[in-house]
Amino acid sequence: MSLADFINAFKNATPEERKEFTELFSQDYVSIEEHNTLKASYIDTVELLANAMKRITQLESGLFLKDSEGEIIRDDEDEPILSPKIELEVIEDAEKETFTPSGKTEKGAIEIVKFAATMKPFNGGKFINNNMLHHFRKNVLPEELRPTEKGAREWKKQVLSVVKRIAPDAWTDTKKDGNRGTRVGFPRNFNLERLSVILT
Repeated sequence: MSLADFINAFKNATPEERKEFTELFSQDYVSIEEHNTLKASYIDTVELLANAMKRITQLESGLFLKDSEGEIIRDDEDEPILSPKIELEVIEDAEKETFTPSGKTEKGAIEIVKFAATMKPFNGGKFINNNMLHHFRKNVLPEELRPTEKGAREWKKQVLSVVKRIAPDAWTDTKKDGNRGTRVGFPRNFNLERLSVILT
């Protein structure tokens, strides 16, 4: 329909039809220029959001430790664990306190950090899972330091607490796979120089 046809139709329309025409064309419409401006603004916003999400993903990959499924590993307090890629400063010996372990718990913790220092890194860090801790307690730990089976659970809780106290880089978490026991993790470059104390 041409503009002239439309004008003629409007002139010949009944009052009710004219009212419908008026109501129809009195609605708010966006001009082509305004539409193009809004569309360009929308595209710019989407691109900015996409770049921001990409940057956040890159930062997460660099800052936090992730498992084999790409999920951020969290500690017992649900806090993300810093990636071993971030080099933590080694505390100078002059600033460290000497640590003389006493009792099975502290001596057991020393044996664990020594064992971790000799491990080869795997999947971004050094991990001693629940089964390894069980084997370590029963077969590797000197016999005089081994707890009883009845006290094994409490020994594990206490010894890991000491480990995290003398090795600030260490953390504990719970794996998501079938083995849901608590494990202890260390950065891939962990060694005894990274302890917060001097062993005696």
